[in-house]
Amino acid sequence: GVMQSLQAGGVKIPEQVAVIGFDDNELDESASPPLSSIRTPHEEIGEAAFDLVLGKDVRGHSPVSKGEAHVVFNTQLIERASTKS
Repeated sequence: GVMQSLQAGGVKIPEQVAVIGFDDNELDESASPPLSSIRTPHEEIGEAAFDLVLGKDVRGHSPVSKGEAHVVFNTQLIERASTKS
């Protein structure tokens, strides 16, 4: 929707503004221009969430105590035409 609004206002993507999304999905490739996006590891996040609920060790971290946890996941930049000129 953002790219459509920008283009309707005469803004050229990516020549005048680069656009990037988050949570890469199949629609990003079919956008005009194809949308660059950040891909997240959904399966890993789900597994970690399950382990946290059960109070289990998450990726080599100690078991959760008092409901607090900090887990970092690697993301991946999928570069497409919306950020390349």
